Amino acid sequence: MATRAWRNKFDRDDDWKPKEDKVIKKLYKTKTDREIGKTLGRTARAVQWRRLELNFKKGDGTANFWTNQEVYILTDKYQNLTVRQIANDFLPNKTISQIKDKAQRMRFSKSKWTDEELGLLVEYGGKLSAKEIAKQFVPNKTPDQIRAKVLKGLGISRRKYLKQQRNAVRN
Repeated sequence: MATRAWRNKFDRDDDWKPKEDKVIKKLYKTKTDREIGKTLGRTARAVQWRRLELNFKKGDGTANFWTNQEVYILTDKYQNLTVRQIANDFLPNKTISQIKDKAQRMRFSKSKWTDEELGLLVEYGGKLSAKEIAKQFVPNKTPDQIRAKVLKGLGISRRKYLKQQRNAVRN
């Protein structure tokens, strides 16, 4: 318990009431800490700490593995939705970090490069800046993505191109 009562963002004091403990005990097996927090007007983190303080552990002691259905949902929705939307709408029992981790382990990527885009990068990578390429040819990619792909992925350097042009003009 806190030595002094202070107000949090819900304008409540920090002390937990026995009534709130009963709500946590009743709901912790079926609801997430976030949902319990909304019910009690507290943050999910506060509910989690209180639940663990009361020794109410989630689950049956086994690891929270991904089911085939959850993997299918992630595979189906990852390209078109944000991770937050997937977590809120389709996988409420998974956290955002769990979804990101699973997608990374499955080698999912939101930015696939088409052969046409790669051809444009090879052709214009040294001649134009990443911002100009993004604006003219590849509007669905950011200049940072283009710069990374041109330098690291394709090995094309704008500096080398400009140096070659200067040398050609001098000769």
